[in-house]
Amino acid sequence: MELNDSLMTLRSLHMCAAAYATMQQRDSAYLCILKSLDYIDLADSILRTDIYYNVAAMYLEKGDDDNARKYLDLCSNNGAKNVYKGHLEEARLLKAQGRYEEAIEEVRKCTNEKDPIVRINSMELLAELYELTGDKSESLEMRKQLKAYDDSVMTANHSLQIADWQQKFDEKRWEKRSQQRMMKMGAVVVIIIVLLLTIGIWWHRRRMNKLGFQLDENARRITENQAEIERLQQGGEASEQTIANLRRQIEDSRQRIASKLLTGTQQFVKLQQKECVGDMTAEERQCLIDYFAQLRPKRWQQWEHTYNPLTPAQYVFLILQDDLRYDDDTIAQILDVKPASLRTTRSRIKGRER
Repeated sequence: MELNDSLMTLRSLHMCAAAYATMQQRDSAYLCILKSLDYIDLADSILRTDIYYNVAAMYLEKGDDDNARKYLDLCSNNGAKNVYKGHLEEARLLKAQGRYEEAIEEVRKCTNEKDPIVRINSMELLAELYELTGDKSESLEMRKQLKAYDDSVMTANHSLQIADWQQKFDEKRWEKRSQQRMMKMGAVVVIIIVLLLTIGIWWHRRRMNKLGFQLDENARRITENQAEIERLQQGGEASEQTIANLRRQIEDSRQRIASKLLTGTQQFVKLQQKECVGDMTAEERQCLIDYFAQLRPKRWQQWEHTYNPLTPAQYVFLILQDDLRYDDDTIAQILDVKPASLRTTRSRIKGRER
């Protein structure tokens, strides 16, 4: 909002609504959902459909079936009749109307979705519908499946948490080792500098003692130096031209560096917004890697320590997987590749470990 970016405001409201809903803070979620409707014209079809489903779910929870039906119809008119959220909200609306059999048919369409929250909600609703229709055995079986799936999701979350803890531990250990190495190197550098200063002072004093009696020689050298200064002053125009050329080369180098960082920033923003970068050129990919090395120096040092040099495409994959934490489907969509090819990329990166 401070940047007056309406599209980013819409995306932020949508993410905040999802976060509040996950934390069971319904009032805050409803406020963000309703506020996002003010920017709905800026959304693409996918985001617009998701917002309509969220608004429909909100009205359904409040018991306002008419408005829930209104926004479900808007989803259908938006060309998203087969989206899993539509089946779930449609089933809830049918349940509220007492049309249990039709609700069961709708909710069955989304029990195999990959989204764990949607899948758990679908299984819970299906168990309730079986119980309402008097099918106790199916209801009991669905609740058993729900318990097993919930346990598997919890186990997966624990595994991810343990992996995250392990990564943080490795980062701290690597940082500690780096600090120890830097301290040792610093001590060695200080010792070397002290030795060089000592040797320099001794050599200087020795030279001064030897040259103390050579006043005539000094006078001759002063005369020669003055002549050399006059000669250099006569050739001063050529020296200034050389200096100017060097300054232009430095400025050109700075401009090239700034251009590379700007290109890398633009490509990284595309990754953050989950835009497809399948047509990224080799130069743009290298700019992205250079920018990321400046943006995340610790993570970049960790990669350099963990792996032998990787290809630019493999580094882009690591950015999506380890830094942005996207799942395989999202990474495949961004890179415009098949999900199966990601396993090959991951195995090749694994093979480059030191």
